[in-house]
Amino acid sequence: VMRRESGGMIFCIMIYVDDLLIFASKAETQRIRNFLTVAFTTITMSIANSISYLGMQLSWKDTKFTVDMDFYLEQVLKDWQHVAMRSGPGLRDTFKIDEASKLLAEKPRQLFHSTVARLLYLAKRVRTNTITVISFLCTRVTRATEQDQAKLERLLGYLKRTKTQKLYIGAMSNRQLMAFIDAAFALHFDSKSHTGVLIVIGGVVVYISSRKQKCIAK
Repeated sequence: VMRRESGGMIFCIMIYVDDLLIFASKAETQRIRNFLTVAFTTITMSIANSISYLGMQLSWKDTKFTVDMDFYLEQVLKDWQHVAMRSGPGLRDTFKIDEASKLLAEKPRQLFHSTVARLLYLAKRVRTNTITVISFLCTRVTRATEQDQAKLERLLGYLKRTKTQKLYIGAMSNRQLMAFIDAAFALHFDSKSHTGVLIVIGGVVVYISSRKQKCIAK
């Protein structure tokens, strides 16, 4: 991220591999376009308050930033049209494993694996309220059972019911940093614990994590 102040205004350029996202006045954006055109001859650039990028629709309006992944979720749900709508992403028994539950055949397991991976991408960007369930399902992709599929279908049913939910990021009124960190001891079947992290700056969530610990705590 590159940041510059000029004439009482703040300009930002965010770089990811060979992509740039620019927050600046129209005049400054045009100046950057001219510079890049001279340097690289041919570039693809659009100037607007909304852009589609990596499955996300990013919009800026009235000092509020909106991240929309409705279309992405619709594509995920196409393979699971039979699931019923649910009121929540998971139940209290999410981390419990029934060892007697039948393993999925290879083709359903592959669909299970690809769906969990796609939902992890969604959860890390817009649907952070599903990250705990997704993090557990990630530990089951290589040996998924009918019980695991039922948990996935419950999550999909919740996403189906709330598929128009978006992420809204407003302008920060302050820069107060708050971090909420906790762990559940020996939550997983192999006695490993689970850690959750939420970091907020000025009322805006900037980081969230829910994951299985890699070693056994004593």
